[in-house]
Amino acid sequence: MKALFFDIDGTLVPIGHKGMLPSTVAALDAARARGVKLFVNTGRPKYFINNLGGYPFDGYVCLNGGMAIYEGRTIYKRPLEKADVARIIDICTENDLACAAFAADHLRLNFHNDRERQVSASIHVSFDSVGSLEPMKGEEIFQFTIYCTEEEEKRLFGGLQNIVFPRWLDIFTDADRADSSKADGMARVARILGIGMDEVMAFGDGGNDLPMLEAAGIGVAMGNAVPEVQSAADFVAPPADADGIAVALRHFGLLA
Repeated sequence: MKALFFDIDGTLVPIGHKGMLPSTVAALDAARARGVKLFVNTGRPKYFINNLGGYPFDGYVCLNGGMAIYEGRTIYKRPLEKADVARIIDICTENDLACAAFAADHLRLNFHNDRERQVSASIHVSFDSVGSLEPMKGEEIFQFTIYCTEEEEKRLFGGLQNIVFPRWLDIFTDADRADSSKADGMARVARILGIGMDEVMAFGDGGNDLPMLEAAGIGVAMGNAVPEVQSAADFVAPPADADGIAVALRHFGLLA
């Protein structure tokens, strides 16, 4: 393996924790010492990553494949279509759904509610910008996080053919381009590195991680992963809070 791609919440950082376990940091250090490139592959934008302790990753695939950064430089970005942005904002407004819109360098939440507070507390994030999403219709938006159930999602957003709704909790979902994913972002980075997907290992736990686990040469699901992710993985590691990253890297010979 020449490159490793890691989801953050529920993978590098256990849910409810504020940072990586010492065993995870040690495992990353050991892989780096062997010359392996280390990448984050997350639904978060880069400016919303607050729980990795400044660890020197080689790059970041952000916003579920909507943007990638390598060695400090943005190598590509792919926002949502303007019509889809406007429709999502209108649906959330009309149905009183809490929703966060993510632009390249800032975000906005329309309002707080119990669902949003529960999710935000579990991953230790907070929204400083709160207000109407109407101004965001004129901006490049790469992703939404919508605090709705699966039933609400299917009923209200089913007509949006260009959007997919990956989720890993039953009270919220992301909204992303249907033709872009964590797998797409990972493949773009691999091409820049000059390596094949068979030389890439990916780690994840949520629905938005499924494409990258299927695309990678080796896909690793955490023991806390949703069932469909575990079923698609080549290896199921212990949960994130039980040294899962270190166990998986040792299993595949990347640790002594």
